[in-house]
Amino acid sequence: MTLGLQWIVDKITFPSPPSSYSLTSHPELFFVPSRNKSSTHPGVPCMLYAVRQGAPVLLVHAHSNGCDIGDMRQTLQSISESLKVHVMSFEFPGYGLHLGNANMRAIDDAAAAVLNYISNELKINLSQVVWYGRSIGSGPALRAVHRITQELKQKPGGVVLQCGFANFPEVAGHLFGRLAKRLVSRLWPNEAMLKELNCPVLLIHGRNDTMIPINQSEKLWEAVAQKDLSHFHTCDCGHNDFNFRRCTLRPIYDFLLGVISSQGFPATNFQIDLEASCRALVRHIGPLRTRIPVYSFRRPELEDWLLRIGAQGDGQKASNLDKSPRTNEEQVKREDTNATKGAMEGRELKSPPSGLQSPPPSKRGRSKSKADAEVVAPDYTLLPPLEEVDKALCTAEGMVRACAARVSHFLQRLQRQLARIEGLEHKAVDEIVDFVEAEFWGSDPLLCLWEEVSLPTGEHVRYRLGPFSIDHQGHRSFQPDFHGSSQFLRVPLWIFAPSQAHFRCLAEWSLIHCERLRQLPSQHEGTGGCSGCCCVPGGFRKKSHKKKGKPGHPTMGALSTSLAAHFAHWVEKTDEIKTMFERFAQLYNDPDEALRKSAAMDPLASLKTLPGDTTPLSEKEDSLCPPNTLAGLPESKAEEPKANPPGKFSAACRQWLLNGLGNPPQPFVEMATRLRFPAQPSVVETERQEGQALPNPSDSRQTAEYVSQPGQTAMAERFSAWSTAGFMLHYDRLLEATQEDPLRPELRHSGIAMSKAIKAFASADLRARREQHSLVVRQRLENLGKDEGLPEPADIQASEVVKGAAPTSVTPAMPTSHVEGL
Repeated sequence: MTLGLQWIVDKITFPSPPSSYSLTSHPELFFVPSRNKSSTHPGVPCMLYAVRQGAPVLLVHAHSNGCDIGDMRQTLQSISESLKVHVMSFEFPGYGLHLGNANMRAIDDAAAAVLNYISNELKINLSQVVWYGRSIGSGPALRAVHRITQELKQKPGGVVLQCGFANFPEVAGHLFGRLAKRLVSRLWPNEAMLKELNCPVLLIHGRNDTMIPINQSEKLWEAVAQKDLSHFHTCDCGHNDFNFRRCTLRPIYDFLLGVISSQGFPATNFQIDLEASCRALVRHIGPLRTRIPVYSFRRPELEDWLLRIGAQGDGQKASNLDKSPRTNEEQVKREDTNATKGAMEGRELKSPPSGLQSPPPSKRGRSKSKADAEVVAPDYTLLPPLEEVDKALCTAEGMVRACAARVSHFLQRLQRQLARIEGLEHKAVDEIVDFVEAEFWGSDPLLCLWEEVSLPTGEHVRYRLGPFSIDHQGHRSFQPDFHGSSQFLRVPLWIFAPSQAHFRCLAEWSLIHCERLRQLPSQHEGTGGCSGCCCVPGGFRKKSHKKKGKPGHPTMGALSTSLAAHFAHWVEKTDEIKTMFERFAQLYNDPDEALRKSAAMDPLASLKTLPGDTTPLSEKEDSLCPPNTLAGLPESKAEEPKANPPGKFSAACRQWLLNGLGNPPQPFVEMATRLRFPAQPSVVETERQEGQALPNPSDSRQTAEYVSQPGQTAMAERFSAWSTAGFMLHYDRLLEATQEDPLRPELRHSGIAMSKAIKAFASADLRARREQHSLVVRQRLENLGKDEGLPEPADIQASEVVKGAAPTSVTPAMPTSHVEGL
């Protein structure tokens, strides 16, 4: 009877909400080995926010009972960055990714494991460790400090208690009545433990707290022995509505400043370096598979947008399907294949897009009202890729369709590559994230603009946007599943740079769906917990679905469509990018007309002489890129398109496509000249000092030397396009050279260097676009002032938007630091 009642009390006290983080979502995640646990148990999940230069204090945080360490990331990271102190948080059993059930003994064991790790593994002086407990977390925090004093006979750095309690039965009686006060266990005797401590204490409590009354902290303050360095901060707040800066950050700053300044405090800063074995590993997916939450790029507004653009093309697609029975059969075959895979994985399939027939709803589904029915976004990977450039690049649905097919090919390639990695199970998750990012740029699954220069002497040039490409001889090609080649240098002209969270989501999905990892041993344990309780920071956690079954991870088609929609929706809102796509379609359809328009944009272009334009191709060089091989199409008897000199073609294309868009890289002529006449060692050294990572982009030996010594030379943004081309070429060469482990050290270092160069290019391009946008805004403001007789807007910031004076396109920031839906 007593044990059953205590079990119910623990369920109410520790609700264990669904995890807010996963193995890949937070790079700060690591695991502390647990005592007396099985070999498959990952350990105690923790997150570390370390100061790279070193700090005098480590703040160890124990969260409240309604959140987990993922929910507290923003708060703790802000404390670390603002106060320049190390911050570590640990997870309660049953919460987040910590296996087990939550109760006082299990939480104390987790805190003891963290304490042991800090003292014995990290070798940190415990007098420089301050424990910080919030709400019910004040119990394990005080227990750890009490253990340091009574068992280890050492002096702790101090303790911070926010909304803490002195006597838990009194809190239960306040919330649920006298009966609850009599039935509930005491849990942590905070008041009694505090009386035995002789260390600085900070108490923070809101006078309007109705969850844990402020008289609980008043009792704790009476138990504090060392009041000279201790503080009791009160504010007009409740339990969950603290003003972070005024009521949390400032009191902690004043308290820590007093502790550090006190006599006898160690006057040394220390750094924290975690061992690689403590990081999140791929093998942790086995025991944690059931606890990993579902992450995707899904957003309600994106799904509504997808349904709207699908509805707009319903009639046209239906008529096209009726006219093409062969295409319809292929789609049905694709649908059957997808259904088979979905049945094998045990997940509900997404609805097919408009134009494909959906299965009839079940009787159970008919009983639901329309309001309760879930709106499911269409899966565009079921449709064949579009080969008409106008539909694929100039319509929203076409962009989604083109990108979804390419992302699907990319995810399939990832699965094949993961199966080839030696010792995949023992790799760190961060290594897989870096690998996914490198493979992403190697596969180019979205619609980015590239200039591809033939090797070895740059006699051939073509422009590529997604699956479409056209060269200076007018030959076109369509490659829906394109991957890089070692025969060309790919120079970025415009790219869409996903955030790091995008790559982490793709990496986690790929690992979870990897057949090889399904054989990892799992661990069955109680998930524990009813939903809802106090102490959940507002706005951090989404409301859990009130469904009996846990939602499954998205299918490949759903994930591909979601990422494609994320990209297409952004392009639709960015006028200058839409214009660039439309101009590429015109170039692809009629290159002569597009080049004539380009010349009209710059009348002096025809008078410029570009060296290398008229250099004749030798027989050997001409055979590098025969027209039919380049186009990837069967030989046709149609009239050969008109050829343009490569240098002139490149200059005209850049003028046509990149006019008013970002910061264009070095011209083709410079690249071709450098390929034909490589720089001498003295020139190489000089250019590297100026930030040119790869003076000779096609030189594999120089590239290998640079990649083997990362961080030795700074990379200037103005050279980032050449560097990206060189690193991509090196990566493709290593992949094609052998079928060995795709995560071997030289390939991994090359991928990291390539990703770094691409980020530098994207940063420079974004900065240039913002500067151009600011210039346009200022010019329009000045023109508006002149037209209306207003004073000159000398003091008006260029970033301000005035009604009637905004440009036709406000360039949104590229999503490099935020991912909707994650």
